[in-house]
Amino acid sequence: MIFGEKGKRTSLYYLLKGTNTDFTGWGHEYVSNLASDIGREYELRLENNEPYDELVAMVDRIVPYFVANNAEHDAIDLLLIVDKLEDIKAFVNSQNFSKVHMYLAAVCGYSTDQEEFVKTLTILYDIALANSEYTIAFRIAIKLDDH
Repeated sequence: MIFGEKGKRTSLYYLLKGTNTDFTGWGHEYVSNLASDIGREYELRLENNEPYDELVAMVDRIVPYFVANNAEHDAIDLLLIVDKLEDIKAFVNSQNFSKVHMYLAAVCGYSTDQEEFVKTLTILYDIALANSEYTIAFRIAIKLDDH
């Protein structure tokens, strides 16, 4: 929110205090701000060993919204934060394959460890196969060196 205090996660705070229904109808800017708040709150709860199920449930509603509104990159970023990147597979089709593939391939280089790198490449491989992009899948398989 424009007039909210920096770092206070006010969009998320008021949504949780309110009805928590149909927030995707409030517009892309609000949902983007909410996704940012969810990411920060998720990390805080993870550090403090607090439950975060309600945040993941919101992510499950935000990701389809982002994909439907051509913001696949935002969906991927949010899924990376909450460690649910595999969920993007359900939303990739022939129309958005190249965008998702290019963004995931770029993000792959910023993996924090080898496990995350392999996980991202495996998701890229699965997406390529599911969309009959065999040449791309073959290149990823070579990088994975286990297929």
